[in-house]
Order: sequence, then C-alpha cells, then structure tokens
Amino acid sequence: MKRRLGSIFILSMVVLLGVAICFSLSGNAASQAKTKITYWVINNDPDEQLGKKYAADFMAKNPEIEVDVVRMGEVSEETIAISVAGGTAPDVCQMGPSLSVNYAKEGALIPLDSFSDFQTAAMEASKPADLLAGYKIDGHIYLMLNLQNLGKIS
Repeated sequence: MKRRLGSIFILSMVVLLGVAICFSLSGNAASQAKTKITYWVINNDPDEQLGKKYAADFMAKNPEIEVDVVRMGEVSEETIAISVAGGTAPDVCQMGPSLSVNYAKEGALIPLDSFSDFQTAAMEASKPADLLAGYKIDGHIYLMLNLQNLGKIS
C-alpha cells in the first residue's frame, strides 16, 4: 500500500512539475537562465524526502530547470493563505482538495488544463481522461489528487 501511494505521489508530482515548467518556460523562452520552480510540501518527513528525491531525478533529466522543494510551516493552510495574500505563492503546492476548490474559485490557481500539453502529461502520469473529469472545478482542472480514494470533488 505504501509503495502504491508513493507511486501515485510520484505520478502526481510529474504532472504538476510538467505543468509548472510549461508555465515558467512560456514567459522565459528567450532567456538562457535556469528556470527555477518552487514546490511546497506539507510539513512531514516522508513528503519532504519524496519531494526532494523526485525533484533530484527530474533535475537530472532536465538540467535547465531547478526545483526547490520547500517544507511548509506547521500549519500548511495558514502558510498557503499568507503566501497567496502576499503574492508569494509557490509554483507548485501540495494541498488538500478542499483548499484547492476554495483557491480555484477565488482565482488564485492557474488551471492545469490551460497548458497545451496537460493532457499528454496527465496520460503519462497514468491519469486517464475519465478520472480527470472528476478533478474539474467550474469546468477546469486545478489539481491532481495523489490518493485514489478521495473521489469526485466538484
């Protein structure tokens, strides 16, 4: 079960990182500087270790991109709220579905399906189209769940 959850987490990270990269690169195509992506993980050792491991694997395959894995504070909901209010939110953030719904409805999140290669990245991460439909909030996909048993959120 732990291995399956780890695999699901990895696949979700791949999709989220791919989307974040597309977003970051779209504004910096002419720039030769390394693209930096910030990924916030919830405050526990396993999530931080997994985030760092897969960020390192990703950076080895994509040397032009740097992924900075940052562990959120003790109360992740407050950390996220403060960063959104202050305009310092990360590129990618690990949060629960209910928070994702709230922030999506407030316009604080960028729809993942607004990126041209999102469907391809989702398929590579084993997220079939019929499962993606359950992730929709107001007609768009803002999050990728990393647990299979959370069900439909919209």
